[in-house]
Amino acid sequence: MSSLVSPTHSNLSCSLGTAPLQGSWRRVTTTSCAAHCAPRCAARRRAQRLFEFQPIGCRLANLETGALRGRVMLVGDSLSRYMFDELLAWLHRMGRSLRCVNSLNVVWHSSGDPSPEAVAVDELASADRYERWPVDCRGHNLRIFSRRMNLLPPSGATGAESFYDALFAPVGRDGIVVIHLGLWVGALARHAAFARYGGRRARQAAALSSFQRSVRILFQLACR
Repeated sequence: MSSLVSPTHSNLSCSLGTAPLQGSWRRVTTTSCAAHCAPRCAARRRAQRLFEFQPIGCRLANLETGALRGRVMLVGDSLSRYMFDELLAWLHRMGRSLRCVNSLNVVWHSSGDPSPEAVAVDELASADRYERWPVDCRGHNLRIFSRRMNLLPPSGATGAESFYDALFAPVGRDGIVVIHLGLWVGALARHAAFARYGGRRARQAAALSSFQRSVRILFQLACR
């Protein structure tokens, strides 16, 4: 986004191909927070250390606000919500404000699966210590949505397909869903359900394996 990129020594636009960009990170001291952000969230965001990436030999082109249209949903943990907040703040700075309202989250519950791993996912999948509501925002030719989901339904779980259908319903068939997950694998490994795997590394490996299987199930359902 334009707030997170800066011109460098060259006027050539960076080629965003398969090769990674070379550059460095520069500290920035200010950031904006979306109007709907809770006061305690905004205070914490202002206290964070933020950086912007400056590539070598080229510049990252600013994203035109008019190019952002249609329906976009950001799904994931707190980092996904931060990205959603920054997206709204950037649109506001660029003169494209959206009207936002609180919404309801689609919460995952295992259907008849009594396994300890399924119980652990049920407890952690939608946990949010900041207790922020899902958000629906609407503007001219653009609707964006934020949904909380820390973990995916475990592999083999009954009802995963209908859960995803309900979760992604607001974007329709032609919308875009951006999923950001992974941080809660550590919390899953620390859950009592994974104590039977033994030590810390064994529990982490088991939690990661469980998460990877759930990702494969999501891919399979998405590619049908």
